[in-house]
Amino acid sequence: MLIKHSDAFVLLDDVQYIKDGWIKRNRVLKPSRDDWQYVTVPVKKFHETARIKDIEIDNSKEWKKKIFCSACPLQICFTILCRNKRFA
Repeated sequence: MLIKHSDAFVLLDDVQYIKDGWIKRNRVLKPSRDDWQYVTVPVKKFHETARIKDIEIDNSKEWKKKIFCSACPLQICFTILCRNKRFA
C-alpha cells in the first residue's frame, strides 16, 4: 500500500531478473487483516542474464489455486474458485 503515498511509480522491466530476489514474490495482507501471506509465482527456466520482461510464468504448477484458496477464509472460495479449471 505504499504506492498510494508516492509521487511517482516506475515500472522497470528491462533489467536483469534476480533469481532469488523479490521479483516473483510479494507479501499481501490476509482478509482477516491480522497476518501476512507470502505469494510466490513459479517461473519457467531462464538464462541467468534474462531480463524481467522475458521471464515467463510456469502455469504447469498449481500456484493460483494455492494463493486464492489459502487467502479466503470462507468455504465458498473452495467451491467457486478452487474447483474451477482456470485456477488449477
